[in-house]
Amino acid sequence: MVVPSIELPEHLLQNFQPAYEHASTAIWWRFDDTAYPEPNFFDNPGVLLPWWSTQLALLAQGAKTVELQFMEGPYALTLRALDCDLIEVSAPPDLPAPIVVTLPALVRSVQDALSRVAPAFESHPKVQHLAQGLRDTVEELDRQLLYRERRARSRDE
Repeated sequence: MVVPSIELPEHLLQNFQPAYEHASTAIWWRFDDTAYPEPNFFDNPGVLLPWWSTQLALLAQGAKTVELQFMEGPYALTLRALDCDLIEVSAPPDLPAPIVVTLPALVRSVQDALSRVAPAFESHPKVQHLAQGLRDTVEELDRQLLYRERRARSRDE
């Protein structure tokens, strides 16, 4: 099974000082050896991560297909629910073939990125409120996964 992650290079994150929500730093998805859209892609984590969290929550609630869009460029990952917690990730023509991952692994990737980027927003008075929103989103994703798990168990009984 492919393990997804969101890359936020530590050396750039340490120097990331967002004075506004749309501040950019390097952020991209990694699926084992495949980077999307590309390594060191710059975009806006204060916008992207909440967007992506909302889309993953929709999947957890039963949506069949969602998109994880990037702000910069025409890039988006299409996520399609398969069976149970399996999700097919595609982005033609950029990804040569669909990749199968689990919903919990996608959620953990976004939660990790949210937790890693929140301190940068906390350090600037103009955007401190965004940091709390990022942290709240981590908890909301946990609630969505827990609800999904309980719902699946009750159907199995």
